[in-house]
Amino acid sequence: MINIDAETFTRLLTHLSDKISIQQMGFMPKQFIAEQGLQFQCMQTIATRSKLPSIALLLDQEKAYDRIHFSYLEALMKAFNIPSPPISVVLNFFSLTMIQPNVNGFLSTPLPQIRGLRQGDPLSHLSFNIAFDPFLRAVNSDTRIQGFSLPPDPLTGSTPSPVKILAYADDALAILNDASEFSALEELLQRYMAASKDLFNYNKTQALSLSGLNQPHWTQFLASKGISA
Repeated sequence: MINIDAETFTRLLTHLSDKISIQQMGFMPKQFIAEQGLQFQCMQTIATRSKLPSIALLLDQEKAYDRIHFSYLEALMKAFNIPSPPISVVLNFFSLTMIQPNVNGFLSTPLPQIRGLRQGDPLSHLSFNIAFDPFLRAVNSDTRIQGFSLPPDPLTGSTPSPVKILAYADDALAILNDASEFSALEELLQRYMAASKDLFNYNKTQALSLSGLNQPHWTQFLASKGISA
């Protein structure tokens, strides 16, 4: 079983390396979390010098891996043009598993696993990246969200795309400039949750002022949404 898992993981990784959004750093080849750390530090420096009102919103997903439904995952894998054999292997690997909950020291009768990805399994990480990718793409392509503009690269002279969202597996950091952008993000969240059955927890979502300055208007607005700032 381990050999099948490893072989399928390798095939999927090769197929998806240039298809998953570049904002996703988690468990992807040639992607390093340090790059996002440097990006974030750069944004903080610029925001501090210019006293910008931008905030970073650390989104909290409730049991993200456990909420993945296999029908949703299958539809996305087909949309990624993944060949049928790897799709079948991945879905069978998860859906044919039987679970036995321990209730008061007694195991229940075996039950089929109808959703959820096992934590720590390499196939789980890639499968989750596939499941989460539509949301990252939606945020990055939404013109209502301006993101954070970075200066041109001093070596190449090219101007990078505005930073709207950064992700490492199920951890996502959205960059917002005003309440209207939050409303746009909230709309995208609702749409994604309806499609994927995922759940974002506002009570555990945190906001950070990029400039380090107090943002009373943000604090009041986010408090009305149940978000701490």
